[in-house]
Amino acid sequence: MPVIESTETPLQSTKDVDGEFTRLIDSLTRRGFLTGAAALGALGALSACSSESSGTETSDEWVDIVVADQAYRLPRDPKRVVVLEARGALDFALLAEYPIVATNWDPKSQLMQQVPAGAARLGGTNNEPNAESILSFDPDLLVVGKGWWGYYQDKGLLGTDIAPVLVVDEGTTGSSWKQAMTAQLTALDRREVAERVIARYNAELAQARA
Repeated sequence: MPVIESTETPLQSTKDVDGEFTRLIDSLTRRGFLTGAAALGALGALSACSSESSGTETSDEWVDIVVADQAYRLPRDPKRVVVLEARGALDFALLAEYPIVATNWDPKSQLMQQVPAGAARLGGTNNEPNAESILSFDPDLLVVGKGWWGYYQDKGLLGTDIAPVLVVDEGTTGSSWKQAMTAQLTALDRREVAERVIARYNAELAQARA
C-alpha cells in the first residue's frame, strides 16, 4: 500500500472521507484482495479467504470440504499447524485461530507481527518448500494458498502424504471477503470464528469512521 505523505493538506469533510472510503472498499472488492483491512492499517489485519468451499461431511474428529472441485479431509481441531506461505495461508490460519507451530517467513508481510509467540520459522521457500523441515514439526495440518498448492502439485514438490492439507481459496474478482471468509470457516465448522471477526471488524470500522 502506498504511503501518503501529507503535512499541509487541508482537512477533508466527512462527505469527502466517506466517498474516498467507499471507493477504496469498492476497489479492493473488485480486485479480489484477501484482506480488505490490510489497506486500512489502523483497523488491524483481518483476513478474507476462500469462496468456493463447502462442507460435505463431518464427524467428531474430521471434516470434509471441497475446494475448487477437490475434496480434502481435515482434522476438526488440529493441534500442530504448519503454514507453507506467509500471505493468504498465514492470513487464514491466524484468522481461524489455528495453533501454528511453524510458518514460512516473509519479513515484508505485516502478518509476521501476529504470528504466535513460539512459532518457528519454516525452512525452505515458497518456490522450494523443504519437506524435511515441515516433517520436523510433526504437523497434523498444513495450510497453503490454492495458487501455491497447484504449483507444488504441478512440480511434484509436496503432496498430502506429509499431512492433511487445507487449501485456502483466496476468492475471485468481485467476491466479498466477508462472504468468502464465512463460507470457508463454515465448511471447517468454525463459523463462530467468522462471526467474531466480522463483529470486531465492524466495531473497529465504526470507531475509525467516527
